[in-house]
Amino acid sequence: MSFGKRNRTANRHDVNLRACIEVLGRPPVGCIVHNLSEAGARLELLGRVYLPKSFILRFDNQGAAVRCETARAAGVGIGVRFSFETKPEGLAAKRLIRDTLASASPANKTFRQSRPPALSA
Repeated sequence: MSFGKRNRTANRHDVNLRACIEVLGRPPVGCIVHNLSEAGARLELLGRVYLPKSFILRFDNQGAAVRCETARAAGVGIGVRFSFETKPEGLAAKRLIRDTLASASPANKTFRQSRPPALSA
């Protein structure tokens, strides 16, 4: 599924992160995070489910969570905008997203591959 560029405020990077969507009073819904940016992401739901406009996205094994707002939906895929809070979980999510983007950046990969071997003394 492709959402196109639309009105994005940040460049997105292809990633595959496991996460779950939390809605008060419901069991968590598993998803895969794709096309991640500091502003939002595309989520692939692990099944069809109704979601409210706003929910919590918790990254598996990271303890980081961020409030999301649905920007668009199509089948099992949804585009979300992040709404960072100043709570520790929100700040941890922001750090996780920045670290993930830094490791996924093409410039970073090129730098690692083109680094010359260390000289021995």
